[in-house]
Amino acid sequence: MSDKKVNILIVDDNMDHQILMQEALLKLIDEVNVVFAGTGEECLLQLSKENYDAIVIDFNLSDMNGLEVLRRMNDNEWNIPAMMVTAFGDENIAVDEMKLGAVDYIVKSDGYLNRLSSIVLRMIQEPKLKKEKEKVESDLRASELKYKILIDNARNFDVVFVAHKPSVEMFKEKGVENVFWVPPACDPEIHGKKTDEKLYDIGFVGTLNPEFNSQRVHRFNELKQRFHTYYERCFLERMAEVLSQSKIVFHDSVSNGLAMRVFEVMASGSMVLADEAIGSGLTDLFQDRKHIVIYKDEKELIELAGYYINNDKEREGISAEGMKKVLNEHTYLHRAKDMVSTLSLFKK
Repeated sequence: MSDKKVNILIVDDNMDHQILMQEALLKLIDEVNVVFAGTGEECLLQLSKENYDAIVIDFNLSDMNGLEVLRRMNDNEWNIPAMMVTAFGDENIAVDEMKLGAVDYIVKSDGYLNRLSSIVLRMIQEPKLKKEKEKVESDLRASELKYKILIDNARNFDVVFVAHKPSVEMFKEKGVENVFWVPPACDPEIHGKKTDEKLYDIGFVGTLNPEFNSQRVHRFNELKQRFHTYYERCFLERMAEVLSQSKIVFHDSVSNGLAMRVFEVMASGSMVLADEAIGSGLTDLFQDRKHIVIYKDEKELIELAGYYINNDKEREGISAEGMKKVLNEHTYLHRAKDMVSTLSLFKK
């Protein structure tokens, strides 16, 4: 079975009902894979072999009733969202199946197929939403703890430098007074231009993980559908080579921060197509359409990518201005000098 598809098991000994339920599910749920079982034993065998996102069980089966299927599922600790369907309504059955962990119970009456597909969709979505909520809460707790540790540590120093510009005010609000923004930079020797040959319309070097940045993954996939793209997770000289070989390098920020990659791309002689990242300091250092190109949303991202891929002169002009800018003002040597200059103000 495909890992990308939603896997649903329908347990019903009536083939016509199986097909009707499958058709109803296919109308409402994208990328669904429906498997049939005609008996309780066949259902249990399927559950022992495959993973399912939801199960629909007819109460009246030839070898056991739906309640027995639920009991056997519980005995095997198969915690799969389940619902019961039956040809007649019985409150006692409904109560018993809920006690056994079923999500819902419906009668095969007029219009039940629409209700069935809606319930199955909810059964599929709720565990995912719960998991996402738990992850967000866990990440938030970890972030708050990390932030508290950073603040506590910062109080032990006379001067604090941060690479994330929005953090300057955050630190100051917590009583850390001497906080200064030091943007990322580039190393001309490592990140400098490696070649004039452009092999790719759009390149990307970094992390494409939907759990880390789902928006970035989605946007890159949209570019991939339209243009000749290249992705590689690499570092140092190999990274600079890939960046240099790309007409445009796609960038999507994390937490409105200004990443090292922006400076590294510009040093490589390629054009950066970056998101606005309001408050990151990007537009404090670089001018849109002169040193870099900034997109405000997905629609503009696609439009600008297409425009600059087809307009070599404009693109290469921006790339050249950007490279000159970072090499003249934004190397790690410049950052070191800026930090020393700031520290000189606090001599005791």
